[in-house]
Amino acid sequence: MKKLNLKTKEIILAGLCIALISVGAFIKVPLFGVPFTLQLLFVMVTADMLKPWLSFFVVGCYVLLGLIGLPVFSGGGGLSYVASPTFGYILGFLLCSPIVGLLYDRFGNTVKMKALANLIGMIPVYLIGVIYYFFISNIYLNGSAELKSILLFGFVVFLPLDVIYCFIAALIANRLKNIIKV
Repeated sequence: MKKLNLKTKEIILAGLCIALISVGAFIKVPLFGVPFTLQLLFVMVTADMLKPWLSFFVVGCYVLLGLIGLPVFSGGGGLSYVASPTFGYILGFLLCSPIVGLLYDRFGNTVKMKALANLIGMIPVYLIGVIYYFFISNIYLNGSAELKSILLFGFVVFLPLDVIYCFIAALIANRLKNIIKV
């Protein structure tokens, strides 16, 4: 088994990023079944600041903490949260973080490129989130949610603010990287 060689600074940053994503879940405004939170913003900051594999690990730890029962998700925590229609967005975070990190590594260190990487990283969050919401609502919960409604209230309503988040996350990460010297 390969040994991880993490620097103390990386371990501290990883813990802080898990805490930020968790706190982002509590800053919420409920809208039409899917709450507006700051989780995605902090997932993008994490991905912009850390190496791709480490940001994936951080988001994975966040998801694991929620699934074992810590109330780090916007609706609480526990294994039963998998049956929540919004859990798909959390699963999307797992793909968002390494995608953003890999794109950032490939395209450079400018705020504009980080924002572009963040925009691309949102795709799996929304794709997995909307599909998961549709299937959980209609199959598991025996509902009659129409795809049109789910697209409207699980994607269109949130997209403008999340696009702004992409730029804010890039600015925050760029500033923090210069201060912390990651």
